[in-house]
Amino acid sequence: MFLICPECWGGLTENPAVCKKCGARVDLYSPDYERRLLSILPKADPETRAQICWMLGSRRKASGLAPLLKLLLDPDVMVCVAALRGLGEIGDPSAIEPVSELTKVDDVIVRTVARNVLKILATPKDRGP
Repeated sequence: MFLICPECWGGLTENPAVCKKCGARVDLYSPDYERRLLSILPKADPETRAQICWMLGSRRKASGLAPLLKLLLDPDVMVCVAALRGLGEIGDPSAIEPVSELTKVDDVIVRTVARNVLKILATPKDRGP
């Protein structure tokens, strides 16, 4: 998994990690890390926005839903696809309607990924006893 250092935006490879560039300690699953990622979004380039989508999805927390749903409207196809995949990772059925809207777009990549994510979202999760 690729992680971004919220201090210097350097790439990290382990969790929990210490950034080799600036020395910051980063824990992928901490609420603070998520807040820092979301603070980066408005000024981030498309590649970084896509990476943040991947990270939000990999956390599999409901708190990632709203930002990922908003990024479905991103003008960059790579970001939109990453947001779709992130929503698929979270697996919350509340994303079905917005994802289904993307099955009607002109872009074949977005349309295809949206269809695949819909299959994931429509599959009942095993909640266990």
